[in-house]
Formats: sequence, C-alpha cells, structure tokens
Amino acid sequence: MNNKHPIFCYGSNGTGQLKLRLRNPNIIGTKCELSGYQRIFCGYSRKWGGAVASIIKTNNEQGTCKGSFVMLCDEEIRMLDKFEGCDSDSPFSNDPNVNVYRREFVEIAVQEKTVRAIAYIKNNPKWTCAPTKKYLNACFTHLKEFWEDLESLPVYDQKNQLVSVFKPNEK
Repeated sequence: MNNKHPIFCYGSNGTGQLKLRLRNPNIIGTKCELSGYQRIFCGYSRKWGGAVASIIKTNNEQGTCKGSFVMLCDEEIRMLDKFEGCDSDSPFSNDPNVNVYRREFVEIAVQEKTVRAIAYIKNNPKWTCAPTKKYLNACFTHLKEFWEDLESLPVYDQKNQLVSVFKPNEK
C-alpha cells in the first residue's frame, strides 16, 4: 500500500527542494498554517553553515507558523527521514541520540479545514548560532511561494525571543 500523508513544511523544505531531494517532479505544495507554534532556529547544519529551522509550541494561542504542506507516500517519507536525521524505525523518538528531527503529528489549517499532518521537529532546539543568509533566503523563498504578502522572516530562538529579522533584499 502506498498511501499519501500530509507533511507540514515550514523551513527550507519547500516544493522545489523536496522535488530534488525526493526525485519527484510532481510534488505540489499547498498553503497552510499551524496555530500555537512558532518557527525557531537552532542547532548547526554543516550543509547550511549555521542554524536551521524547527518549531516549538507557544503559550500564545494566537501565534501561528506559516508554511505549506505536501502529500508524500511512505517511500518518500523514508527518503525525507534521511535528510532530516530521522531514524525510520523510530521516527517519533524525541531522543537526540536517535533522531536529529523526529516526526510529530500536528493539526494544520488549510483554508477552512483542519488536517492532521506530520511535522519534523528538532529534538535539541538549543540556539547555538545564527542561521546563514543563504538558509534564511531558502526558507523565505519557500514561504513566499504561498504567502505572497510576506516581506520578512523573524528569527526566534528556543526561548521564543526575537533575535533578528531577515529581509531578503538587505545585504
């Protein structure tokens, strides 16, 4: 059986990056948001040379994380697990020695509906350094595809403290 599952995307994993990573040119993204969560930047990625995105629950029910979702089959999710440092045999483990990112079910808002989706969440959300402009631009480009009025991308740490604001046209 090759059922499709919704995957919530909030960082650099936009449709363009996923099409390349999963070798599927037919992946389609859809605008959505996740209430009660905040996008943060944490850890360190050798690929990107700085912090990468994750999400944390907030105390603010008004808070939302803008993103998109894609529909992936089981095989594509296992492929994505490798990029996310997620053990496909224990994908929901919150042990950082098992998974860099774990899978977690979240409820995303898509137009007027709520959809149960999988989000990849970093197991160690500690701020270690800032994300690079290249990485922030990849995140911004992904989000701008669905959120046309987006002008900047706030950079929060694991304490939900605003560290900076990325504006793509600034040097």
